[in-house]
Amino acid sequence: MNFGQKVLKQYGWNEGEGLGKNSDGITEAIKPKRKTNNLGLGYKLGSEFKDNWWESVYDNAASNVIVKTDEDKGTCSVTKLENSKETSQKEILKNKYRDFEKATEIKSDEESDCDKKNLLDDDEIFKKCGGRTVHKGARHGLTLSGKLSRIEKQEKRLLKNKVVDDVIKNIKKKKKS
Repeated sequence: MNFGQKVLKQYGWNEGEGLGKNSDGITEAIKPKRKTNNLGLGYKLGSEFKDNWWESVYDNAASNVIVKTDEDKGTCSVTKLENSKETSQKEILKNKYRDFEKATEIKSDEESDCDKKNLLDDDEIFKKCGGRTVHKGARHGLTLSGKLSRIEKQEKRLLKNKVVDDVIKNIKKKKKS
């Protein structure tokens, strides 16, 4: 007898009776079933086994190998099929980054502009965005003017006290010695 049956017997329940005030409820315990399948929304049975890219790569590589056996020794040679396409590193990168827009091209320490028609300066971007900024607080009228004014005051104090000049002199002295 398990714990649940003991508790129910304390309240007058007998085995085979239904639960509830009038004993008209369920007579057997609910037994949960473990879900062992992966069925559900969007699941395709066997989809993880169907598309194996390495199989096609292996098959292509294996089809290029020709093994010839003589009486004494066997030789192995790799042939290049006419219709097989060799993918270069450039092609792989081109496909990987095909959505990026190239702005400049660098050749031997000099930079030449390829396409500047889509490049905007900060003022033009600010006008096109209707004066909105990325700073979410600025959208609601909050600015960093207090912080900027404190930084400006601090810089003025430092310049008045010539603390900066003293620090620079100390650094130069340390470098010389």
